[in-house]
Amino acid sequence: VNRQACDGLGYSRVELVGKHVGEVEAVAGAFEQLAARAWAGESLTLETDHRRRDGSTFPVEIHCARLDSGSRHLLALVRDITARKQAERALIESHGLLQAVVGGTSDPIFIKDLQGRYLMINSAGAAALGRSAGQMLGKADRELFALEEAARASDRDQEVIATEQARAFQETRRIGDQVRHYLTTKAVYRDLAGQVVGLFGISRDVTDMVLLEDQL
Repeated sequence: VNRQACDGLGYSRVELVGKHVGEVEAVAGAFEQLAARAWAGESLTLETDHRRRDGSTFPVEIHCARLDSGSRHLLALVRDITARKQAERALIESHGLLQAVVGGTSDPIFIKDLQGRYLMINSAGAAALGRSAGQMLGKADRELFALEEAARASDRDQEVIATEQARAFQETRRIGDQVRHYLTTKAVYRDLAGQVVGLFGISRDVTDMVLLEDQL
């Protein structure tokens, strides 16, 4: 065992050398399953938990391989993945929160790629357009709407992408025999590297307001 193994588990080298691996495992039998495959010549990786001397546990990634040194030995490289697991949990929680907000709002919300194809649209957005989300994902406006209407939407999308500035547009959609008016804010959508990979939009149905304005 190296110093990092001793420090991570809370033992001295004297205490740890000779101790059975099962004594630091939080998941019984995990290493035995790994070792059996490693003896057979596999080089493999397993995620499990280890137990420190004080009884606390922490997640680890173990890479295990057989050493061909004339005797039966296994080399195990153990990495503490606590920070990674915390980041994964935070990502899952934030994703769940985002899904709750997007799915729970009555305003249409959508994301398109640079080719204008829908990557995401919430149920309110799909319903406002007279379709299901499944019918829209992967398709562009020209595949879903009348040519003139799709061309206007595409021109506005390209304007936002070219300028990388958020813009608000009043849009009119004909769904069956109904005409609905929307105020849609569009802005660019960036990846983790900061590159523009599409745009997102949030719409508000302003049909009643437009009708009142016309009456006034």
